[in-house]
Amino acid sequence: MKKNFLNLLFLLPILFFSYYFFIKKQDNMKINWKPFLKENLKANFYTKENLYDYLDGGAEKIIERGFLYLKVWESLNFTIEFYYFDSKNGSNLIFEKYLKKEKRIFKDYFYEIFEDQGVAIAGKYFLKIYSYSKDKIFIENQIKNFLEWAYEKKL
Repeated sequence: MKKNFLNLLFLLPILFFSYYFFIKKQDNMKINWKPFLKENLKANFYTKENLYDYLDGGAEKIIERGFLYLKVWESLNFTIEFYYFDSKNGSNLIFEKYLKKEKRIFKDYFYEIFEDQGVAIAGKYFLKIYSYSKDKIFIENQIKNFLEWAYEKKL
C-alpha cells in the first residue's frame, strides 16, 4: 500500500508536467499572433463562457459555428479582434458575411478592406479590424502582418 502511494506521488508531477507543456502549451501556440502596434496594449481574452460579455447579441451565432477563443486589442483609434474556431468552416462562415464579388488575395489568403474596417481569414482564424479614424493603411498593414504570420505557420 505504501509503495503504491509513493508511486502515485512520483507520477503526479510527471502527469501535470506532461499536460501543461504538451497539451496546454500547444493550445496557447494556436493563438499567439499579435498585432504590430506602437502602443503596448494588453489583449482581452474571451472563450465560450464569457463571449457574451463582449458580443451582446451576436455571441450565439459565433459559438454555433465552432468558436473557441477571441483576443481583442482596443484603443481610442482602433479595435482588433482575433478569432479562433475549431474548423476552417467556422471562420469561413463568419468571413462570408463580408465578401464582395472580388476578394483580395495575399499569399493565398483572402481579405477585404472597407471604409473603416478590414477582415481576413487564414485557416481556423478570422481577423477583424475597426479603425475609428478610417486609416486604411493601418488596416492593411495589420492584415498583411496577420497573413504573413499565417503563411509562415502554414495555416
